[in-house]
Amino acid sequence: MKTKLNFTDNSLDSTQILRLRSKSLDPKYDTSKRAEKLNKANEIVWECVQMLVSRLKEIKLELPATMNLLTLVCPSSVTKLVGGDGVEFPQPVYETQVAENTPPATLLHLTAATHTQGQGVEYSIKEGAEDGLFTLEANSGTLAFTQPLDYEHRDQYELVVAVRAVDGSGGSVGEGEARVLVRVVDVNEYPPVFPSPLHQTQITEEDDSDLPKTILKVHADDDDGGECGEVRYELSGDGVDNATQPAFSVHPTLGEVYMLKPLDRDPPGGQGRWRLGVSATDGQYTATAAVHVNLKDVNDNAPYFPNATVFVTLPENTPRGSSVAHVVASDHDDPREGNNARLVYSLEKNVIDETTGRPIFSVNASSGLVTTAICCLDREKTERYTLQLVATDGGGLKGTGTVVVRVGDINDVSPRFSLAAYQVTVPESDDTARLLASLPLIDPDITNNITFRLPYTGQSN
Repeated sequence: MKTKLNFTDNSLDSTQILRLRSKSLDPKYDTSKRAEKLNKANEIVWECVQMLVSRLKEIKLELPATMNLLTLVCPSSVTKLVGGDGVEFPQPVYETQVAENTPPATLLHLTAATHTQGQGVEYSIKEGAEDGLFTLEANSGTLAFTQPLDYEHRDQYELVVAVRAVDGSGGSVGEGEARVLVRVVDVNEYPPVFPSPLHQTQITEEDDSDLPKTILKVHADDDDGGECGEVRYELSGDGVDNATQPAFSVHPTLGEVYMLKPLDRDPPGGQGRWRLGVSATDGQYTATAAVHVNLKDVNDNAPYFPNATVFVTLPENTPRGSSVAHVVASDHDDPREGNNARLVYSLEKNVIDETTGRPIFSVNASSGLVTTAICCLDREKTERYTLQLVATDGGGLKGTGTVVVRVGDINDVSPRFSLAAYQVTVPESDDTARLLASLPLIDPDITNNITFRLPYTGQSN
């Protein structure tokens, strides 16, 4: 009959069981040597045996010589070992590893020692082979796996293997156990994959609040486990490549894209869409995706006239509604964003006709076409007009330009003498050729070809 003693020391973390077989606790039997023989492969087990022997001496416990099973509670790092008088494994725990996807092969060659010469041994898997992944050859102790293992499915297997000593008649004369840990080594077999080839976000231009700040997060899936499934991210493209002060960065492991400084969408230095590229690598494979950062426009640009001053020449007597100049302003704001770049033209400084009191010029509010508003211009009254044209965007920002109108002359005024009649006295019998009189002539036109004649003599000069 076997006697079982359960012993617990409160100073121990009781999570694992150490089971030792001994012939007796007779004082003449060297228990420490027996324990040392069993535990050379595991120092922690040996420490537990020492604690047990010490405790038994303290309490002076005497046990029958027929008692051959003792149970001790030991720390969690201790593994379970059962060794009988007839047979035992050289070590309580075996560890091996195999790369995932490896074809079926041998893992270990287990051996056990019998205490009596001539006894045979038989090996078997006691626990952990329920799914048929492992086999243990009964006679040779060859432990093998039957199909490729998958790290992503399971990264470790724990088997309990048993050995039985048999005598010549096939009867069991002793048993032993050991634990086998099979660790599956991960293989980098899957590349990272972005769920979408394009990631987009929209932010407001010139936004400088809470910088740097996250504007987007990217993620690439990698079906590998462990280190092979760890992905690192890198960023390239607009505002990153060859930039002394980069506009963007990405967290190498989280995939968060940060904006580092305010962005401008307007020409000449800005752009409405910033095109980036993000890459994800697991150390062997790399995946890429596009990132577009679209900027929402704010009305931060006033209209301006590319030509600040425009000179035109218009003939006098031009009829009402005639085209004077087509002057167009520019605005770097986005014309698709509300009314930020929608321009309205007006004449801030016009010319009023003194006779009628009406403006002489007008401008089309949407096109910027300047036309005459009356008929007609008279060069003889005004040779030059200066107009101030204003372009106003939807946010009230303004730009100004100048139109200088020169009035061209036409011969539309008859010449006239300064006096209606001139009287000249000439001495009688004077036949000397000399100047008799100077007759001033008035003609405001500048395109003249004046001819004089004396209607009474038919002579002209």
